[in-house]
Amino acid sequence: MEQRTCHRRSLDSLAYFGICVFFNMTLTTLICYRVIHHGKLVRAELGHGFSSVYFSVAGIVIESALPYTLSGIASLV
Repeated sequence: MEQRTCHRRSLDSLAYFGICVFFNMTLTTLICYRVIHHGKLVRAELGHGFSSVYFSVAGIVIESALPYTLSGIASLV
C-alpha cells in the first residue's frame, strides 16, 4: 500500500511540474507576442529607432524563460 502511495505522489508531482512548464511557455509566448506586436506598430508609426526597445524587451523575456523551460522539458522527458 505504501508503494502505491509513493507512486501516486510521484505521478502527481510530475503532472504538476508539467502543468507549470506548460503555463510558463504559454504565458511567455503571449507576453512576447504582445510586446512584438506593439513594437511593429511603433515601427510603422515612429520608425526603427523607437521600436528597437520593444524587440530588446522581447529578447530579454525569452532569454529569462528559456532555461526554466528547457530544463523542465528535459526533466519531464
